[in-house]
Amino acid sequence: MLDLYEYVMMFGSMNMTLIGFQFYSYATGEGNSVTTRIDNLQILTDPTGDPGFEVNWYSSASTPFAGWFAWTGETGVISRTSDAHSGLTACNLTVEENDNAGVRRPINVHLDSSLFTNFSWRLDEITDTGAGWAYLELSFNNTHFVTYRLGHSSQYSLPSNSSNNIHILVDNFNQTGVWNNLVRNITHDVTSEFGQSNWILTRLVVNTFAGAGGRTSLICDDMDFKDGASPVFSSVSVITDPILST
Repeated sequence: MLDLYEYVMMFGSMNMTLIGFQFYSYATGEGNSVTTRIDNLQILTDPTGDPGFEVNWYSSASTPFAGWFAWTGETGVISRTSDAHSGLTACNLTVEENDNAGVRRPINVHLDSSLFTNFSWRLDEITDTGAGWAYLELSFNNTHFVTYRLGHSSQYSLPSNSSNNIHILVDNFNQTGVWNNLVRNITHDVTSEFGQSNWILTRLVVNTFAGAGGRTSLICDDMDFKDGASPVFSSVSVITDPILST
C-alpha cells in the first residue's frame, strides 16, 4: 500500500492532484518476455475529496474547490480563505442582503455500525436582522436528510421534522468567533430517526443564508469522517516455533 500524501509532501507542496497512472512491461531483448499480473487495484480516497480545501490547481464558478461543487450562490460569496483551522486554507461562505451560498460534495459511503463526523466550523457572524441560517446537511440514499443546524437568527422558524428530514441543533449552536468541532455519530442519528436500512451517505451540503439587512459568515475546514467501530479479532494464531533475533 502506498500513501500518496507522503509522496506529495516529498515535493514540499499540498497543491497536487493525481490525474492518472500507468503500468508498463518491457522486454528488452529478442526472445525475452515479461508477464505482469495486476489484481485488486484500489485507490482509497477521502470521502470529501479535499477535506481541508487546500488544493487550488483548479477553480470555477461551478467547482469552487477540488471535488466540491457550487450548491447555491454566485461567484464571490463562495471563496477560499487563509483563516484556516489547520493547513493553509479553508472554505468561506459569507453572504449579505437576501443572498445565500453553499457547496456540495457527492459521496458514496456505506454506513457501518458507528460512523462519525469530524468537521471544523466557525460561525463568525449571524445578524438578527431577517431570516438567516448556517447548516450542514447529509443526504442518505438521496431520499432522507439529516440537517445539522450550526446557527440561525431569531427571525427564522426551524422547519418541523418529517418522515424523511430531521433537524438537529449542534453543540455550541449560534456560537460565534471560535472554532468548533462537529462530532456526531451519524449512524445513530439516521437509524434512530429513520430505522435500520442499507443506508448510504450520498451527499454533503454546507449552506448559509442572510435575509434583508442581514449578514451570515461561516468558515469550514477539515471535513472528515471517522470510523468509530472497534476492530474485531476474527482469528488468533499461536506461534509454536518463534524466531528470536539476537
